[in-house]
Amino acid sequence: MYAVPDSAEMSDIDLESQEKYGISGLLLMENAARSLLEGLVQFVREQGYTPESVRIMFVAGPGNNGGDALALARMWLCLAGGSPQLLLTAEPKPGSSSAVHLEILRRLGVPIHWDAGQESEAAQVPAGAESEAARLALESAQVIVDGVFGTGLRGSLHPAAVSLLERINRAPACRVSIDIPSGVSDDFRGDRVAVAAQLTLAVELPKLCYYTELARPLCGSIRMVPLGFPPALIQAELSAKAVTGAELSTHGRRAVLLEAKDLAGFVPDFDAYAHKYQRGALAVFAGSEEYPGAAVMACNAALRSRAGYVQLFSEAAALQRMTSLDPAVVASNSGVGDKAPVAAEFRTFKSAIVGPGWGRAHDRVEQLQRLLRALPPGVIDADGLFALGRLLGESAFGSESPVAGWILTPHHGEFERLGFGPVPPDAASRRAMLAECSASLGAVVVLKGPVTWIMAPDGRCAVYDGADPLLAAGGSGDILCGCIGSFRAGGAEAFEAACAGVLTLAAAAQAARNRYGVFSPGDLPPEIGRVIAAAKSLRFENDSDVGKRDML
Repeated sequence: MYAVPDSAEMSDIDLESQEKYGISGLLLMENAARSLLEGLVQFVREQGYTPESVRIMFVAGPGNNGGDALALARMWLCLAGGSPQLLLTAEPKPGSSSAVHLEILRRLGVPIHWDAGQESEAAQVPAGAESEAARLALESAQVIVDGVFGTGLRGSLHPAAVSLLERINRAPACRVSIDIPSGVSDDFRGDRVAVAAQLTLAVELPKLCYYTELARPLCGSIRMVPLGFPPALIQAELSAKAVTGAELSTHGRRAVLLEAKDLAGFVPDFDAYAHKYQRGALAVFAGSEEYPGAAVMACNAALRSRAGYVQLFSEAAALQRMTSLDPAVVASNSGVGDKAPVAAEFRTFKSAIVGPGWGRAHDRVEQLQRLLRALPPGVIDADGLFALGRLLGESAFGSESPVAGWILTPHHGEFERLGFGPVPPDAASRRAMLAECSASLGAVVVLKGPVTWIMAPDGRCAVYDGADPLLAAGGSGDILCGCIGSFRAGGAEAFEAACAGVLTLAAAAQAARNRYGVFSPGDLPPEIGRVIAAAKSLRFENDSDVGKRDML
């Protein structure tokens, strides 16, 4: 698990490192360049080149990212034995760390070019002539290192900057971005050009602005490189070390990036001697005559996620079509007719699922309202979210939200129906809107997509990057819903249950890809059991192996 700061949080870390700990900007750049060099050498070799022979161009802007590029260019010459060339967009500010690095490069005789429209007294040549030389050098490069802009970029770009980034993208070279592809930032909405990198070398921590549908493809592969901020500062502010789910609450409103290895910390433990209801009883209101499969996948996934008891409430006509429902699932008629259910009827259950394949009949809104009064908090998905959107639009719920304590799992279209507007394309606005929605409703929101965002009412935020593209298929959301509902029934706190579900689905998809190549959501439930067992180290050799019972 990594913290994923926005630009302001990252700037605070940088500033405190200098002011509190006395680590100069020059030293920070030197540290960054050392780590960047290792990542760049590895990438160059992966492309089939050698550092000594590759034609490489370092493109540097006037800010800190440009300074990192300048320091890296020197190390490419002095440590990697390469022959770097530089393309500068402006003279660094006199006395700055970047200016120091540039002066060293001049004395080393590294070829320096100036971007179109830029003049330099030090260059002592007309800008037009230098621009032509820069164009030829850029077009002949085999690797371009992008250090033009950093995370602090805001607003529109100068036409000269637009032209430069477009030329970088058109060049036949491989592109490596330092910390962030130039043009991407917290407010990136796809309305300005940005470098499309094959590799982004994230300095110290990944950045939150990577993780939107528009920005993530521009980053290519993301590799973390250490910079050397004070460990106490990183651990206190944005802890970059792996932590358990319980420890996540210490991050407060900080966002974190979930990794596959975090799964064990989120999946709830249970007493090895517990009976089925203590393991977690789950009520599932799902399925219809038209969509029976959604209920089947949600229930089967819940069982594989270690729910002790799963009872499905659906229409009789729908139940007759659920031929692949696991026989361990107790199937019952809906239980939501004219008679309003009461909480006493569901006192056995620890959590609930409402919505997968439920259909959008008009009476679903009233049925949902009844269930919300009677059921323990759980997960609302799919058609349940459609009904919830209508419910929220038709009635003012005042100070008490009808879904407080619940987990909502919308995709982008379903989120918009909840009444908070379309999902913003940029990271800053998205985080703010999800926080508003979650706090207003008192519910955990799992925004599904190529990158999944998870937001809790108290401001905790997690993102997951790495879901298999084959999960973009009908049924994947039902599987996710079943996992989350099961973990919630097993005692996991709502935010942690959501994180566990997202990680379980991703791990099961990876296992299914390894087993089948191309898979469908129906292949996932058996893999869920395997990945949870692996994560929790369930290795029972025989029934008498009671010494390992506490590992559940």
